[in-house]
Amino acid sequence: MEISTKLNPSKVAHDILGNFPIISEKISIATGLSESKSKLLFEEVIKYLAAVNECSVPLSPSYLVDQAWHQFLLHTLAYRNFCIDYLGKFIHHIPGRKYATEDEYNSTISDIERLFGPINSEFWPPYSRGAGQECDGNPSCLGR
Repeated sequence: MEISTKLNPSKVAHDILGNFPIISEKISIATGLSESKSKLLFEEVIKYLAAVNECSVPLSPSYLVDQAWHQFLLHTLAYRNFCIDYLGKFIHHIPGRKYATEDEYNSTISDIERLFGPINSEFWPPYSRGAGQECDGNPSCLGR
């Protein structure tokens, strides 16, 4: 689907957070990041979800991207509108294994960079099993 490759993650994130500022506040609380960092993290969530929409294999977010995605999911109206308006379909959050493999994680980063250029490495640290690629300390969360 070509719809998501044409979106500007920075503009989309700015527009969503402008309409629903509670999302960045919730991300800040959940992650311990400042609100300005939370807004940058939200851009990475938008990139991740657009990449999920474009790729035929499940992708795996970093721990921080996943935490921010959880907060976005909780605001169901904003999340649904984003998925339908920008991606053309709803992206489900599917819990999987406790940890993504190194190949899955690195492939996710490569796919995002192929679509949108460099990731923000502050929110996508190098792979380290058990140090960030798990979903809430429970199953990893794959987007499909």
